[in-house]
This record gives sequence, C-alpha cells and structure tokens, in this order.
Amino acid sequence: STPIKSSAASDVYKRQEIMAQTIGIYAGRLQRLAGEPPVVGLLLGTRRMSLPISFFTPGDKLFCRVQKKFESDEGLWQFDCEVMLIERASGVPCRVPAGSAALNVFNPPAGYFERLEDSTR
Repeated sequence: STPIKSSAASDVYKRQEIMAQTIGIYAGRLQRLAGEPPVVGLLLGTRRMSLPISFFTPGDKLFCRVQKKFESDEGLWQFDCEVMLIERASGVPCRVPAGSAALNVFNPPAGYFERLEDSTR
C-alpha cells in the first residue's frame, strides 16, 4: 500500500503514474530474476481509464494491481491495472475502487537503446 503524502488532490495523471510505476516494479523484478539490471521502459498509451473517485486526502493508502494481458517479442506489453483505496487517512479501512485502465508499455529488449543510439551516428 502507498500512503498519499501530497497536500494536493490526486489528479488523473497521478493515478496513471501509480499504475505505470507498478508495471515498472514488475518489469524490474523480472529482469533481476533473470540476472539482468532493470532497464528504462516507456508508457505508450492508456485506454479505458475509469476514475470513480475524484480526489484523495493526504494520508489515504492505495493498493495497485496490474495484470499482463499481452506481450510481443518486440517488447510491447499491455496491462489491465486497478488502483484501490484501502485505508482512509483517518485510519478507517475500506476497499473502494479508485481507478482502472489498460496501459500499453514498451519494455525494450536488451541493448535496444544502444543500437538506436548507434544508428543515429
């Protein structure tokens, strides 16, 4: 769970970022298990975003779940993502959907950016 620390309301892009960062944790874990260091990934797009809660209170705790739905050999991944509000700042437990979306990301194959850089020289 992630407590909200900002004093401002959590906007759309913050929930999208929470989803994307959770995918990054997943990808980094896979790379570490394979004996590789984590690499930079790219968020390509977001579809079917739903935001049933308009804002969070500082101190609210969130939980994010991601599930991979598609993976290509070229590194394109698609995830179904869900953010849940699991505890109010006041300490009251809850389980309220806070956002969901399908995120398309690019998880580059090993050496992708180096080859791209070499091709521009």
